[in-house]
Amino acid sequence: MASGVALATIRNYEPFLNNTNSFGSDFEDAWRIIGGVLALISLLAFLVYLAMYWRTAQTIEDKYEMPVSWSVGFLFGIGLVISGMCRRTKILGFLTLNSDWDPSLMLVMVGAIGVNLFTFHYIINVKQTPTFAPKLCIPTNSQIDFKLICGAAIFGLGWGLSGLCPGPGMVVFFTMTHGLLWIPSLAAGQIAYEITERLIVGS
Repeated sequence: MASGVALATIRNYEPFLNNTNSFGSDFEDAWRIIGGVLALISLLAFLVYLAMYWRTAQTIEDKYEMPVSWSVGFLFGIGLVISGMCRRTKILGFLTLNSDWDPSLMLVMVGAIGVNLFTFHYIINVKQTPTFAPKLCIPTNSQIDFKLICGAAIFGLGWGLSGLCPGPGMVVFFTMTHGLLWIPSLAAGQIAYEITERLIVGS
């Protein structure tokens, strides 16, 4: 959060990488059509995969894991759109500390944290066992180390630079004119980390 606020605020007072248009209106018009077609193809491919998955699932938990996961992801995506998390102007308006600062995004964060305080407590301490899985997958590593701090800071820089984080970026991929670069760049960053991690551990 701190690195995102810092970079977005610096860009406000010392603009860089602003008002760049590397594609042009022709590409933007074409991408809206291509994005719609890709969205339709993705939906059809998912439905085919879901049907095949349903037929080959061995247990009742396996049968419902995929559709439940999709439904939860769909609900999360709707929440991102309604809350304004998919609007770059909204995000940058919150991260940029100036006379036009928009604090309303804090309501989204407070609301999400407030809901999860109760649901996490109930699921972990009362329910304990998931409905469609044999056990809860809860991280056990609570150590605050250099990797955690460095990764969070780099994440914040990307957030403050683009106004998007991975969830909203995937939601608006089919309508964002720079989506063709954003998603592959995200994947490239993850692959670069995996390769670097293997090299360090291997050495």
